[in-house]
Amino acid sequence: MVWIVGDHVRKLYIERVKLAFLVALSPFSTIRTEGWFVLALRRRLDADEDDAHFAEVDQTPRPTTRPITQPTFDPNRPVVLVGASHSHLQSLGSRTHSTGSGLSPTRKKRSTSPVKRTQDLLAMSKPIKMQSVSNREEQLPAEMLELCSRVEDITLLESPVVPPEARAALQQEIGKNRRLPPHWFLEEDTTTASEERRMAAAAAVYAELASLQKLKRVAKQCEEEAGSESDWTTCVYSNMLELATAGSKVQLVDITTARVAPEWQSTITSTLPGSSSASSASSASRRPYVTDDGGAAVVVTKMVDLALVLDEDEHTPLGSAIQDAIGSAPAGEKSINQSTYGRIALRPLGVAIETNARSDVEGGRVQLALWTAAWFARMQAWVARKPTEGMPLGLPVILVCGHSWELSFVCDRGEKLDFIHGFPIGGTKNLVGMYRLLAVLRVLVEWMDTKFRSFFNKLLDIV
Repeated sequence: MVWIVGDHVRKLYIERVKLAFLVALSPFSTIRTEGWFVLALRRRLDADEDDAHFAEVDQTPRPTTRPITQPTFDPNRPVVLVGASHSHLQSLGSRTHSTGSGLSPTRKKRSTSPVKRTQDLLAMSKPIKMQSVSNREEQLPAEMLELCSRVEDITLLESPVVPPEARAALQQEIGKNRRLPPHWFLEEDTTTASEERRMAAAAAVYAELASLQKLKRVAKQCEEEAGSESDWTTCVYSNMLELATAGSKVQLVDITTARVAPEWQSTITSTLPGSSSASSASSASRRPYVTDDGGAAVVVTKMVDLALVLDEDEHTPLGSAIQDAIGSAPAGEKSINQSTYGRIALRPLGVAIETNARSDVEGGRVQLALWTAAWFARMQAWVARKPTEGMPLGLPVILVCGHSWELSFVCDRGEKLDFIHGFPIGGTKNLVGMYRLLAVLRVLVEWMDTKFRSFFNKLLDIV
C-alpha cells in the first residue's frame, strides 16, 4: 500500500528524508524509520520531468547512459511512504543489488515461437500436417506400420501382458466379486528351469508389481493434489520409462534444456504451402529445410521433456564412430542429433516424449512436431554424406497428459511431414493400464535397440 504525504504532514518527516537523500548512493535508497520504509526516489536530471512520475514506483527496467550523480533534496516534492510488507521494496532492492550500480538493467528479449497452433505448421517451409489415424496401411510407412501393429496387438487386441503373480493385486483393485478376463494374463512358467531361477524370476515380477503400485499411488496423489508438470515427470513418467528400459541398451535422458541447433531449425514461409513458387531444391544443402523465400527461423522456447536414446559413449563402437564423425564438424553439427546438448551428442535419439500435467494436447503435439522436423533435417544431412543409405521414413513420439499416454508417428513424405496421432497406449490410473503401457514401451525400446540401431550402424559403417 502506498500513501502520498501532503503539506500537512511533510514537516514531520522532513529531517529524516533529508538524511535519506544525503546518504543515498544509488537511484533508490531505503531508510527504516518508526515501522515504515521511506523510499527516496532520485530526482531525474531533466528539470521538466513530470512530478507525477515520482508518485509511481516504476517496475519496468530501462537502460540509461547518464552518469549517476549525487541526488539532491527538494522539499517541495511529495514523499512516498511504502509499508514494510510492500512487494515493491524487495523487487527494487534485489534489482539494485543485482545491477551493482543501481541502474535498471536492459530489458531482455524473449524468444517466442511463431508456431503455437497445429494449423500454423502448414505455413512452414516443409509443412507438417496433423492427421488422426484412419487407415494405418495408407498412412504409415512399412517400418512404422509394423511397429504400430505390434503396439496395437497390446492395446487394441489385448494380448496377454499381466504376469499371473499380479492376479491377486488386480482382483483387489477391481473388487473381489468381479471376474478377471483370463486373456489379460501371461501363461505361468512351466519350463524345467531350476528352482533358483524360478524364484529369481518371481522375485523380479513381484518387485515390478510393487513399483507399479507405488507409481499408481503417486500418480493419484499428483492428480488429486494438483501436482506440477515437473512433479509428474520426475515422480511418475520418468520412473515408468526407467522400468521399460531396464536391462536394455536404451537410456532415458532429460532433455528439457536441449535446444535445436540453428542449422536444423524449421522455417516459416510467407505464404501457405502451394502458393509459393519457391522450391525445396533451392535450399542450402546443409540446411535442407531452410528456404530462400524470406522465411524466418522458428524459435521454440520450450523443447520436449524426455527422450529414449541409444546408450552409447566414446568407448562403444557406435559412440566412437559418432565421435569421429562429428570431431571436425562446425559447432552446430557436433552431435548425431539435432541438438548439441552434451547428453545426446553421441546418443541417437529414437523416441521423444513431451509431458503435460494438464491436457494441452495441441501444444504438446506442436512441440513434438517441431522437434521431430529438426531431427529429420539432421538425418537428411547425415544421409547426404552417404547416399546409399535411405532416409528414415518415420519416427514414433509420445505425448503424456496427466495419466494418459498417446503414441504418434511423424512420417516424412518428402515435401511435407505427416503427424499421425490417435494411438492410446495405456496410462497410470489402474494396474492393467500400467502393464499395457509398460509392454508398449518395451516394444519401442526393442525397436530402438534393433532396427533403429541398425540404421546408424550402416550409416557409420559399424559391422
